[in-house]
Amino acid sequence: MLLNIARRNQALVHRQLKLVDTLERRTDDPDVLDDLFRIDHLTTRMRRHAESLIILSGSAPGRRWRRPVPVAEVVSSAVSEIEQYTRVVVPPMPEVGVAADAVADVVHLIAELVENATVFSPPRTQVTLRTGRAVSGFVLEIDDRGLGLEPDQIDEAHRTLTTPEDFDPTRHDRLGLYVVGRLAARHGIKVTLCRSPYGGTTAVVLLPEAVLAPVETTQPTADTAPVALPTRTATALLPAQRKASGEQQTGSVPPEAPEPPVLPTRVRQRALAPELRTAAPVADETPEREITPEEMRAVFGAFQRGLDRGRKGLPAEPDTGGSGSAPSGPAQRTDTEEGTDADDAP
Repeated sequence: MLLNIARRNQALVHRQLKLVDTLERRTDDPDVLDDLFRIDHLTTRMRRHAESLIILSGSAPGRRWRRPVPVAEVVSSAVSEIEQYTRVVVPPMPEVGVAADAVADVVHLIAELVENATVFSPPRTQVTLRTGRAVSGFVLEIDDRGLGLEPDQIDEAHRTLTTPEDFDPTRHDRLGLYVVGRLAARHGIKVTLCRSPYGGTTAVVLLPEAVLAPVETTQPTADTAPVALPTRTATALLPAQRKASGEQQTGSVPPEAPEPPVLPTRVRQRALAPELRTAAPVADETPEREITPEEMRAVFGAFQRGLDRGRKGLPAEPDTGGSGSAPSGPAQRTDTEEGTDADDAP
């Protein structure tokens, strides 16, 4: 009857975990996600308690793994199943795996011991873990900073761990050590309690070689193999530098890089339709006559005279080039006229 009730409770808890996981995937609100995480954590603890009833009934929980799991992930999963998981300090661990058929039981066993360490120690203290390889397996030590156990209490706890079949629900209200004893006897795990150097209690868990297994490392396939980046084999040189360096070197010379393509040049009116193109200007057959220095001097002299007369307010000189009439008097010269005889006057 007890096993049947525990199985039904476990099934309901699994359904609740799936529902919470679906809700977490559908929302992005941080406040809602925080509340859903608390519900998820509480449901995980309920699942562990349901599995404890199944274990005390002499059966095994239904959770299974297909391949070995690293011991670091096993310990992290166990810590996540307790209420005060933030107080636990998990150190780096070696590359050791736990066999697939023992992962669920090892997680449950470590979770019960770590929860006892957090419950029976001050709330502001930490629970530290120490791990390492041993001659006969893998050792995990759990230290708390509580008041510790008296020698007679430690002896009673050892009797509970070694004879878990004596569990009577009518006489015992603490189920943790009985669950640990059942799981340890199932896999040959040795659990020892002793005084902690921090003043509390140290739980030493020895995982035998039968529980351990090598961790499978995924090798990169041909499709996922990293592609080597191209490397520069020589320094780029200009054609003249390549020629000079080629004359100096007597050994083998690396092949020259191909010349860069010539950039296209723009041709006027290439994109226009033929009827829209303008005819090219016809070149004048008679070459243009060059201006002599005397003519250029006369042009600038006339410009200078006109500028000077304008500044003095004199009227403009009459244009006699086309009328044929002689001027009434000689043209008045100024000292500013370029090339005049004023500079040479005595």
